[in-house]
Amino acid sequence: MSEALLKLSLESNKDYEMLPDNSSIFIQTYYKVSDENLNSFKRLTNDLIESTRGEMGCIHFGFSFRSGEAYCIESYKNAQSVMSHISNVDDLIDRLSKISTLISKDIHTSASQLDQLKEFIMDKNTNYFTIEGYFRNT
Repeated sequence: MSEALLKLSLESNKDYEMLPDNSSIFIQTYYKVSDENLNSFKRLTNDLIESTRGEMGCIHFGFSFRSGEAYCIESYKNAQSVMSHISNVDDLIDRLSKISTLISKDIHTSASQLDQLKEFIMDKNTNYFTIEGYFRNT
């Protein structure tokens, strides 16, 4: 990156918040979905989005698709928000699992939040990542 471009980038990001003990949680889930189940899967994802929309602590939640795959991207304020979300949509997730295959689930957050989640989420396809440096633009 050129020095001028780096300076411009740094100046445009002056308003940020350092979060040394970040409690935010980022979850990325990948599914394999057959063509014959894709429409049913998409209907269930719409139900999931609507069920999640009013949850306290959910920052964002959505799905994207490409040939034979679905991807869920979500973030929450803290571990309690994730646990509440799972309890809220457990039936819908169960229905999704009957028409798709979970490829992987990646959870990114601070060590303290991971400790809470590992006790609650016991899934062999879950990968846990500890965030060690983080900032959020304001």
